[in-house]
Amino acid sequence: MRQRILRWTSLPVCVGIGATKTLAKLANHCAKKRAHLHGVCNLNTLANTEVDQMLSKIDVGEVWGVGRQLAPKLKTLGINTVLDLKQANPSRLRQQFSVMMEKTIRELNGTMCIEMEEVCPAKQQIVSSRSFGYPVQDYQSLAELTCLMD
Repeated sequence: MRQRILRWTSLPVCVGIGATKTLAKLANHCAKKRAHLHGVCNLNTLANTEVDQMLSKIDVGEVWGVGRQLAPKLKTLGINTVLDLKQANPSRLRQQFSVMMEKTIRELNGTMCIEMEEVCPAKQQIVSSRSFGYPVQDYQSLAELTCLMD
């Protein structure tokens, strides 16, 4: 599958497989970063001890939903690796952080809490852009500029 995508699109891809969305994202991270996996990491085929050994080498900031914001706070609590987070008390960290932190910990332990989406919902967003070169203050100017872009 990876070779076909590379051949058809010239885009290299990695594959991560896990029992939950969070584990699958971590597996994809491992597939990208560990050359010996050759771009594919299936956590479902590994023994629990092998998975834990892999998680013990990944910084907690790499966990989907933790990131750079929460990692320093977790590290002050002694949670430095993904394995540390997996072994943490989900109820206690829910009180300190949020329900999402509890769900993340439960996902790391194999309990599906974050649903997979069959179809991604349409994004609703407001964009602030500098593509006009100057601030547009009124509707008429905006309408004229956007017509010119078509």
